[in-house]
Amino acid sequence: MRDKVTTDDVVQRTGITYRRLDTWARLGYLNVPVLGKGRNVGRDWPEKEIIAALLIDKMSKAGIQPIKACKVARAIVNNPDETKTRRSARIGVGVWITVDTEGIDP
Repeated sequence: MRDKVTTDDVVQRTGITYRRLDTWARLGYLNVPVLGKGRNVGRDWPEKEIIAALLIDKMSKAGIQPIKACKVARAIVNNPDETKTRRSARIGVGVWITVDTEGIDP
């Protein structure tokens, strides 16, 4: 059994702000289980969601809208291929984006 990974842990490991991670999780860009109900409940971050957050952050910093970045990140984390460091995903009709996933390691 793995240790629980909190949002604070993810902030420390990735440098992504707490607010940004929380917003992406609330919008459904990241699939992070909430532990409990009500205010001040934590989240337990699966490794693939940390990778998705890193990818969304990387693409957002490059000017890609987070919703589009989410589609690409989901395609990459849901279909892993460790043999490729460059991965492509469709973000619109006739529009593809290629992401270099090298160094995306939480």
